[in-house]
Amino acid sequence: MGSDIGVIIPSSFKEVRNKKKAEAFLLQMAEHLRKVLRIESISTSMNDDYCNGSPLKDEWPEYLPQIWVPEYGSHIYLQDGFWCMFNGFRYHQLVYPPGTQWLRHDIFDIVRALGQKEAWYCSEYDIEDREDYSLASWLEKASDSEDGIVEYDLTALIQEGKALWETQKRYYHDTFNDVFPLFEKMEKAYLPARLLGLYCGTEGMVRVETEGKVIRMPAQFSTH
Repeated sequence: MGSDIGVIIPSSFKEVRNKKKAEAFLLQMAEHLRKVLRIESISTSMNDDYCNGSPLKDEWPEYLPQIWVPEYGSHIYLQDGFWCMFNGFRYHQLVYPPGTQWLRHDIFDIVRALGQKEAWYCSEYDIEDREDYSLASWLEKASDSEDGIVEYDLTALIQEGKALWETQKRYYHDTFNDVFPLFEKMEKAYLPARLLGLYCGTEGMVRVETEGKVIRMPAQFSTH
């Protein structure tokens, strides 16, 4: 059975049960994302029952503090020491070119906008519903699995050309060491406009800001 991809992104915040602090941090990060990505429709939601330790009416992860980024179709849930993101894409798309590159660009844009430089990938089923979960405990569990945590290498995956079931691992770690240089190169290519991200959607168009407006321009790089 297929599953959606779960993305783990580090965070410095570790008081998710403190309603006042969690709400302030969530609002701060949502506003930061609006400025970096220029998406005014980004929204947040808080669950008072979760922060107050009351019985929960919703299922995980809906009761967690969350940011919704509609342009990317991404729900970003706040837990102690990390963000847990779901964007509706399937886990196998990570290792099944040509879909791989645009999926990483989608994830990269959010990771960069959150001020981070790395992320971990897994199936949605490998992010447990545990209120005491921390980044350290999740990484420990992943490291103790059969294959451990595998460094994500897109070039190697393409060169292998193996069938999906022979290639996919349970956990990946991605430092985007090939994507950060691409973004920096493209930033210069679109000057004087400000490149807002690499994700192109299905149109092959990137979002840029120019003269105070957000427009779309053709991608000057491979999206596959």
